[in-house]
Amino acid sequence: MHMYMVEQGLKFIGGSMKYSNCKEISWLVNDAIKRGWKYTVSPRGHAKLRLGRYFVCVSKTPSCPHAYKEFEKDIKRIEAVVNV
Repeated sequence: MHMYMVEQGLKFIGGSMKYSNCKEISWLVNDAIKRGWKYTVSPRGHAKLRLGRYFVCVSKTPSCPHAYKEFEKDIKRIEAVVNV
């Protein structure tokens, strides 16, 4: 495994990395990275996606069952602003 992945605590799952305990959030992060988003981990351990000057954070261990839907809405909202 690459040293950066070891430092960030990332794991591979079926050809893509595990960014969250929630598989749907991991899929969203993976798709966003393919579209040009940058992935980092915040000091408190949240997944942080950045596109230009905009960013969105999500818990790596979400307790809310709606976290995936809200995260997806946030990503779409930022992409709509950036691509205008």
